Amino acid sequence: NFINKEQFEKMIEENLFLEHENVHGDLYGTALSSLEQYIDNNKHLFFELDVNGAVSLMNYYPSNTISIFLSPPNMEELRKRLVLRSTETEEEINKRLSRFEEEDNLKKEFDYNLINDNFETTFEKIKEIILIDNFSAHRYHTLFNLNKKKKYSFHDIDLSKTKLNDFKRVDYII
Repeated sequence: NFINKEQFEKMIEENLFLEHENVHGDLYGTALSSLEQYIDNNKHLFFELDVNGAVSLMNYYPSNTISIFLSPPNMEELRKRLVLRSTETEEEINKRLSRFEEEDNLKKEFDYNLINDNFETTFEKIKEIILIDNFSAHRYHTLFNLNKKKKYSFHDIDLSKTKLNDFKRVDYII
């Protein structure tokens, strides 16, 4: 959802965001109200957040969060992808690249780290992580006394029909 800056700042003042960040001059946030109905019904949510927003989410819901840090193969590839998008000025691209090392150093805070060198392969890995981690750590951790940090492998899970739009994305962008 897109809202204006005044609405966004009012929501910040009223503590209505789970997380909010100023990313390269743009304000992003996740409204608590947008989460309640999903969390109350044990529904899965998919967030695309910068590292600071993700750390906020992990701190707010530590036992209900699967965190995945996506890295580009290298700095040159990141620059190439940003340029090919044609959505940012050279100045904005340089600003993003200047944060690369700082953000990369935070990946140790995440449950999983993936190098996004191929979209299809990376998406398949993300599906596997979400389904296996959810199966092992969240749904059955009490029943089977499983440890979230231990990795489990279940060969009978069919991931072939899962699509990106099967996940609900909830964020506010101005």
